[in-house]
Amino acid sequence: MHNDLERCLTDGYRANMRMRFTCTVYRSIKRSSEFLESEQFDVLNEIVVDRGPSPWVSNLELYDDDKLLTIVQADGLIVSTPTGSTAYSLSAGGSLVHPSIPAILLSPICPHTLSFRPMLLPDSATLRVCVPKNSRATAYVSFDGRSRVELRKGDYVEIQASRFPFPTVVKEEGEWVDTVCRTFQWNQRERQKPFTPKREDEDSDEEQEEEEWDIDADSGVGSSIGGVYGVTPLSESVGSVSGWGTPERKDSVNSLVGQMNQLRLAAKALS
Repeated sequence: MHNDLERCLTDGYRANMRMRFTCTVYRSIKRSSEFLESEQFDVLNEIVVDRGPSPWVSNLELYDDDKLLTIVQADGLIVSTPTGSTAYSLSAGGSLVHPSIPAILLSPICPHTLSFRPMLLPDSATLRVCVPKNSRATAYVSFDGRSRVELRKGDYVEIQASRFPFPTVVKEEGEWVDTVCRTFQWNQRERQKPFTPKREDEDSDEEQEEEEWDIDADSGVGSSIGGVYGVTPLSESVGSVSGWGTPERKDSVNSLVGQMNQLRLAAKALS
């Protein structure tokens, strides 16, 4: 670490300006259409609006620049920065977003619909997450997982990109990709094996196996041996696999064959 600091001081460094959120909570004034600004927070990763201890799903109205974007009926909603896309948003099914991309990521938490999927909005958007006055319960909003505030019916939180981004030092090119690969073991699996031409010795082995296994002769299917149709297996290999090769099974089969032969002789004598 000391070597990195010394190199930054002597050779200079490259900074990456990471986007932050400025979040403002507005309280609804009873018997009025006006709102009162309550609290303000700076967020680097994400804000989470959830249902809290309520047994019902959250009923939230999401506005984009004063236009209704959608109504969220879910356990909650995550609004994250590109920096926070690898945190709670990723666990909720959100996409990986590079820190240099100026975007706002929306990720629902267990939505009660199949159509609401994570989406990206431009950083110029101003979002408002509102709790309707006719909602069954209140909601809770947390900022970077620390400060937690209750949103009562009629309250809303406003989210917009901060004018003061958070500077970070870039150690080397491709650092973010290397970190993702190392931390999440991203896209690591056994490499697909290519198709290879068969050798002559492999073909001969397969032909030998086909000669040893004859479905008509070995399994007894379609043949009548000792008066029993499709019962008595002739191959010891098949018998060992299917369980017919045990002494107990052989005795029971021999006994059954003898009984069938006696019945066949008796039927011929009567005829």
